Amino acid sequence: MSETLYIIGNGFDLHHGIQSSYRAFGEYLKAVDHATYQVAERYFHVNAAFWREFEARLAHFDSDTLIEDASDSFILRC
Repeated sequence: MSETLYIIGNGFDLHHGIQSSYRAFGEYLKAVDHATYQVAERYFHVNAAFWREFEARLAHFDSDTLIEDASDSFILRC
């Protein structure tokens, strides 16, 4: 039995050339699922810094607007 513990943390994927950054995800989303990308643009101020600051910006997400929009959509369908 080995007594070595390997911990693979943040940066392992990028170090090995895997395009898994938020910026890479944003570029992928814009190219492959533009409708979902537009939703992100609607609820966040998407600019050059957005994907780099993605987690910090989630802390300031305006969920009230999302709920209001979803409620309006639900009422229109009924």
